Amino acid sequence: MKGTLPDYIEPAVLAESAARLRGVVALAACERLQADHGEQRGDVQVDLQFGIDAEGTRYVRGRLAATVTLTCNRCMGRYPVAIEAAPQLGIVADDDAGNALAPGYEPLLAGPAPLRLVELVEDELLLAIPLVPRHEPEDCQAAVVTDDAAPPERTRKPFAALAALRAQMRRK
Repeated sequence: MKGTLPDYIEPAVLAESAARLRGVVALAACERLQADHGEQRGDVQVDLQFGIDAEGTRYVRGRLAATVTLTCNRCMGRYPVAIEAAPQLGIVADDDAGNALAPGYEPLLAGPAPLRLVELVEDELLLAIPLVPRHEPEDCQAAVVTDDAAPPERTRKPFAALAALRAQMRRK
């Protein structure tokens, strides 16, 4: 990681102190992102606010922004995509607490061991990537098939001959 961000964090402790983390994480440090989407260059801009809301829920809110390089599912060409994520995470100790979170929060399971900040950032980026990455149609190198395409001129009817034979047999 670059900047002043720590390698490991304790989310519950940061929430108690209403801490804010700002800085950058190198995309090269995001191993799962690289494994799924190829080599990545550049940084993720990180701005995370920790705190406790009026109901007593410890939370992490913020913004992550990066430009990642994805592979278009149409033409298989690589292209850059600006990704922004706005995590709203409720810090919980177990699955039962995660199920009881107020609407609007996704659970962040934080046990007694410190959490790698790069993993938290990478999780949110992976969730923000489009399910089916592809260029805009005008930028794509693949021939795009649209729903407006004219139907084939002649529809093949495999049982037409059988229907004609059957009709002939009825006439006899």
